[in-house]
Amino acid sequence: MSADYEQEETAEVLEVAAIAVRALSVLSTFENEIKHSQEHKTRIPRHNSVLSRQQYTNELLASQSEIRITECLHMPLAVFTLICNHMRKKNLLNDTTYTTVEHQMHIFLYITTTGASNRAAQERFQDSPESISRIFKTVLLAINTMAPEFMQTQTPNNTNLDLVLPEIQQNPKFFPFFKNCLGAIDGSLTSAKTDPASDPSALRPDASDASPASHASCAS
Repeated sequence: MSADYEQEETAEVLEVAAIAVRALSVLSTFENEIKHSQEHKTRIPRHNSVLSRQQYTNELLASQSEIRITECLHMPLAVFTLICNHMRKKNLLNDTTYTTVEHQMHIFLYITTTGASNRAAQERFQDSPESISRIFKTVLLAINTMAPEFMQTQTPNNTNLDLVLPEIQQNPKFFPFFKNCLGAIDGSLTSAKTDPASDPSALRPDASDASPASHASCAS
């Protein structure tokens, strides 16, 4: 009798312990759900700047500061406006409900001129990674589509490209030396060391080190 009683008592204790474990598990799950719900209600948005998305571009273009606009867009406002209008005219880029052509071009220029990552562009324009990536690809496709209008390559029927401008052809300093010139890269500064006996002032555009400007031309 004593052994049977002890077995029954042990079984009851184990059953009570199992019930307690299940109750604690339910309470823990319920507590986690409440905690998650409270965190969701009090979550602070990541992109919460006053100047978000289109608003930042609008503020920049309306700033009337030519210096600031040129520094941000890497071109004067008149040139930027001309490009955007050309994109619209050719139906390469279009305004949408949430963004304008100017804003799309602004994002593209910001990334390409600064080498900014998608995450950096998200913070700058207060937008999602998907939107930044989509806009960048859209503008890149538009520029690639527009490129043949301004850039030509040789073909069997067009070997001279008709690119000899009167400014080159009628100037003996340029013609025939630049008759096949397709384009030029101007304004690149290269750090250089000069002879101490010479005057380096001609190679110093400002207070920085001596930096002769590099000029390169591309010919067919």
